Amino acid sequence: MTVTPDLLAHAAFRAVNSVVGPFTKRGIGAPPVVGVGTVTVATTGRRSGRAREVPLAAARVGDTVVVSTVRPNSEWVRNLESDPTTTIWLDGCARQAEASVQRMPGLTVATLRVNR
Repeated sequence: MTVTPDLLAHAAFRAVNSVVGPFTKRGIGAPPVVGVGTVTVATTGRRSGRAREVPLAAARVGDTVVVSTVRPNSEWVRNLESDPTTTIWLDGCARQAEASVQRMPGLTVATLRVNR
């Protein structure tokens, strides 16, 4: 097996996410109603159909949460493009949301609108 920079980055993110994820799901570091913080976003694997969760830095204004990545091939982004219905953990509570993904050169942004 050849170790590539992409493979190393994937392994590093996976290790960090396994530590950070449980805290973000409990609401530790969650963004206030207007502000920045961390959230966990659940997606459905576009090929496997399996549930996936990823903690992400987020900006929030009310019921709108914006998350982004500079990695254009992030699996969570492609999963949201395939199925925009998602679950987001805010303030320690799971909430249903709809996502829209915008790709720009060097940046991908997902806007999640939390259902009331």
